[in-house]
Amino acid sequence: MSNDSMQLSRILRLPHISGENACNWGLGDSPPTAALNNKYAVVTLDGAPGLLKRTSTGQSHLNSARNNGLSSSLTRIPTLRCLMNSVQGQLVLASGSLKRTPSWRPLDSARVTRLIRTKSEQSLKRYCFGKAEWEQYIGIVGDEPPLPANINKLLNSRCPYWGHEGKKVKDTHVLMMMPKTVNGKTLTAKRLKRLVAKYGIKCSVHDKTMLKGLKNQTPKESHWVLVTNEVIPNSTNLPYTNQVELLKPPYEISRVMDVMVAVFMQSIHKNKQLYGVYQEAGPHGSKNIPVYARCVERVERKYHMTVGSFTDKRLNLNSQCNEGIPGIGVSAVIYF
Repeated sequence: MSNDSMQLSRILRLPHISGENACNWGLGDSPPTAALNNKYAVVTLDGAPGLLKRTSTGQSHLNSARNNGLSSSLTRIPTLRCLMNSVQGQLVLASGSLKRTPSWRPLDSARVTRLIRTKSEQSLKRYCFGKAEWEQYIGIVGDEPPLPANINKLLNSRCPYWGHEGKKVKDTHVLMMMPKTVNGKTLTAKRLKRLVAKYGIKCSVHDKTMLKGLKNQTPKESHWVLVTNEVIPNSTNLPYTNQVELLKPPYEISRVMDVMVAVFMQSIHKNKQLYGVYQEAGPHGSKNIPVYARCVERVERKYHMTVGSFTDKRLNLNSQCNEGIPGIGVSAVIYF
């Protein structure tokens, strides 16, 4: 496989098949196992990468700038469309009619860029809660800030906390936009409670001074948050000072709003329950231990706030001592 084919296969997340197999697959014959359930595949012909599209009739659209040597049996394939070839180190699009001596018209490489960007955005949509999701479920927000260029690489990298279980960052984190305002009003914990109430979600605040302390904890600007979807391993039942030592750069301890938004949006958007309870075995059977994330904010400059125990669509905000308590860990976050 050429380097361009490898790059194209990786970016588009499509199987790669050899030229000979590609011709058979495109014409409806038995495809390689990797391509059985795919409508598209990356193919290398004469060292140049291309996209092969299998149509409902079993025909294909096939492209290579050097396809003069293809079998004449492919002349029954009428058109070429949205197929890629490497020219001067760049992926560009070409289209034309497949004849014995085809004519080619190079197209603007911006079309390839759009195709790759669209594919990346579609993939990213499965893992993030951005402007579109906020406005679909919650309310009108401002402009969506840009994500870092390497966000897909980051999401597909080995998770620094659960990587030993074979998990990637996208499997263990929530990527979400934190807007500065919703419906023209500054986003606060109290306002967020009201916005999600229409979904039957409630938030119990066991220490009323917490909301007062969080009143000024509002986003200065809209930004992105990448937060773990549960407390990090081995962080429960430890004092806060020891919990901080478990963080790996560039992670920070989460804020209360980070966990609140992650919990609410995953419940609304994905119907998933985060920061709920875990079962602990005991001499008289297992028991449920509520899970809380101890956050960076403190109540009256003393005890760190905790948020969690999300069960029956009710999230709990509390403040307890900073010593080790079963079920109270920390979640890790990166800000963009």
